[in-house]
Amino acid sequence: MKLTLGSVLTMLGVSLFTGFIIISIGLGAAVPVINRVAAPFACSHGKMQLETSTSSYTAGESSTSLNWLCVDDTTGAQEPINFNVILYAGLIYGLGLFVVLLLGSLVSGRRSGAGQTKPVVRRDQSNGLEFVARRPNAVSTQQKLRELKELRSQDLISEQEYEMKRAEILREF
Repeated sequence: MKLTLGSVLTMLGVSLFTGFIIISIGLGAAVPVINRVAAPFACSHGKMQLETSTSSYTAGESSTSLNWLCVDDTTGAQEPINFNVILYAGLIYGLGLFVVLLLGSLVSGRRSGAGQTKPVVRRDQSNGLEFVARRPNAVSTQQKLRELKELRSQDLISEQEYEMKRAEILREF
């Protein structure tokens, strides 16, 4: 995949969306401990603590709410930081995912481009049509050898020059 500005921005957008919505909010609700990655940013002056409360409105049904609090180390004051936790955790996961996708694209781009040669367009002198050479080195080598042989047959180059140039062309092949 060739990386363009558009593809990089798309990867960034998808990564941030995935980081916020799917990982931070979705997985963070199921497994709240994963959002502790946001602790240094969301609660820099204390300890991040999770408070859960369960309530039941009808028999057999209950709901649980999760609240992230920042507990100050010195005073013990509690401050709700739910939005900050989601924001910072989503940003961290989104940017981490972006880096992984970007590196993956670069590595796969190198692998897919390795060993490929650009097609060579040739023009047929007899009818003026263009065609793509399948093996550019082979076509080029054959043409060079024909031209070299013609030069030799017309005595425009010596036998020694012919042999040296022929060996050089074959080494390039």
